[in-house]
Amino acid sequence: MIKIGVKYCGGCNPRFDRGAMFHSIQSRLEEAHFEHAKEGVNYDALLVVSGCTNNCASYKQYKYNKGVVHVKDSGELDKAILELKRIMED
Repeated sequence: MIKIGVKYCGGCNPRFDRGAMFHSIQSRLEEAHFEHAKEGVNYDALLVVSGCTNNCASYKQYKYNKGVVHVKDSGELDKAILELKRIMED
């Protein structure tokens, strides 16, 4: 099972529900294990959930092997799922 660390931005955009976006992704990728990203833990991938195109959430402090997937708005749901599935197949 793939382990994915989740990093959220600061949430300055109240029009984008970052939690709902994450839960939509999580519900469609039941074969993945998601957890809030922690320093010192090695992840297969990171999911960075931002609320806008500034994409200010820092993630360089986390360890990951296969890639980082960014989500900046609700229109990117399918794209994020496809990217995570691609990472899971590698």
